[in-house]
Amino acid sequence: LCDFEFHDSEWRFVSWENGNLTVRIIMLNIHKDAEQNNMGKDMEIKEALATFIGVKEPTYELPRTWHKDENGNSYTDEPRVVYGGSKAVERFIDDLKHELRATCIFFDQNGEIYEFGGIGEEWISFRFGFDSVRIEWDEYDGKAWYVRDKR
Repeated sequence: LCDFEFHDSEWRFVSWENGNLTVRIIMLNIHKDAEQNNMGKDMEIKEALATFIGVKEPTYELPRTWHKDENGNSYTDEPRVVYGGSKAVERFIDDLKHELRATCIFFDQNGEIYEFGGIGEEWISFRFGFDSVRIEWDEYDGKAWYVRDKR
């Protein structure tokens, strides 16, 4: 996964079967030094299919409304609500289905757990582990956006 840049990619739900989550990822970028990339520069993949095999320990945190106090510090009055297990997966899938896509702001690893932080209608926070991942694609769509837009 370290060969890919997930920021600003769009995730769309494909399937959830036997503990395997499959999503279509649009605008996924692959780093120039990845073994699978022989183009010599970071490239944008036109469309990838990612299957997270053996999803485990999923959690989904509901978004909360944040405010700023008179000193500029952020706070919320809303309780933290976190779903686990099948309910967490269900909420994430519902977000991807409802929005038809979600824009990934970050996909970070913390130990064995990854966190998808993204924007749909609201903020999406889904954390999960998995045994392995398979990412498949057929073609590139040009240079990665951050290479194209470099000034």
